[in-house]
This record gives sequence, C-alpha cells and structure tokens, in this order.
Amino acid sequence: MVELQGYTTIRVDNAKAATDQAARLAVSLGGYVASSSFDDSRSTESIIIRVPEDNFSLAMQNLSILGVVKAQSISSSDVTEQYVSLQAQLDSYKAERTALLRTLNSSTNVKDALDTENAIQNVEAQINRIEGQLRIMQRLVAFATINLQLTEVSKPILDFGDAITIALQAFYTVTKGILILGASLIPVATIAGIVYVPYKHFSNKKRSRSSD
Repeated sequence: MVELQGYTTIRVDNAKAATDQAARLAVSLGGYVASSSFDDSRSTESIIIRVPEDNFSLAMQNLSILGVVKAQSISSSDVTEQYVSLQAQLDSYKAERTALLRTLNSSTNVKDALDTENAIQNVEAQINRIEGQLRIMQRLVAFATINLQLTEVSKPILDFGDAITIALQAFYTVTKGILILGASLIPVATIAGIVYVPYKHFSNKKRSRSSD
C-alpha cells in the first residue's frame, strides 16, 4: 500500500482562473478539491486536490499546462507495514470484545457486570479509533494528493484613467518649470534693459556728432 503525493508550483496569469481549471480537472478525473485558500498580498492560490491513484500521472501532466512550472516533486510512502499492524490490533480488540460479551452474558454479579460493560466500552472505543485510521489510510492510498501553488505573474496595470493622470502630472511639471524659468529671467532682462537704454542713447548721440 503506497501513498502518492505531488507538489507543484506554477506561475500563472490569473490564479483564480487557474484554480477553477485545476478543480475541473480533478473532478473530470474522478477526484475532488480537498482545500483551497488565497493569499491576496502575494496573489497566490494554494489548492489541494485528490485524484484516483491511477490518474495521478495524468493529473500532474495536465496541471503543468496551466502556466510555467517553477517547481515540481513527487513523493511516495509505503504504509503496508503500518496498515497490517493496525489491522492486527483491530482483530485483537474485536476478539477481546467477543470474550467480554460472553463474560457479561454469563455474569451473575452486578458489580462484575458493570466492570465488564466498562471494559467493553473501552475496547469499542479502541476499535472505532483503529477503524477510523484504517479508513483514512485506505482513502489516502486510493486517492493521490496533489499540493498545488499558483502564483500570479506580476504585471504593472495601467488603465485609461491612470494614463490621463500621468499625462496631466507631466504637463503640470513642464508648465511649472517654464514658469519658474521665465520668472528667473525677468531680473536679468530688467537689468539688461536698464543698461541697454543709456548705452543706446549714448551710441546714437556719438554717431550724430561724428556725422557733423
């Protein structure tokens, strides 16, 4: 008896959509989704699916087409010895219960009967526990487990509104720069004007004398 487990990390465009695809794949192969969780801060979806052992390889192959596989591993655990041990314990408890029931039926003492009933209850609790473990083990062997992590590709999203905002910010920055530059040139132009006017007047006067 072998338990199969697969681990796959895939980079996808849309984690939610890829999760839906993985769930549909599991159902189509006779399996189901055991659990699913989404980490919004990391845009990552973690999903555990169970598929019949015979379809394990096919499931792993089909999951790889959801996106870019970043990591993948497969492990197996042989639980045959553990299963046989639990089955032997179960048979032993069942035999003990049968013996206690015979003792109870033949008991003539009230105290002994009560003690026997308590012992039977304890044995039955152990039987239920072991039967539960065996059912889980049988299911794990019959259905392989695939741990899937889907991580979205990081993409900068720029919509029309963002584009308008960026354009307006750029226009404001350029306009502000022109205004600042213009304001800084006013004193220079003023000084130049003050110097130029007398200079021009003096030059014209000198030219006029030269002509005389």
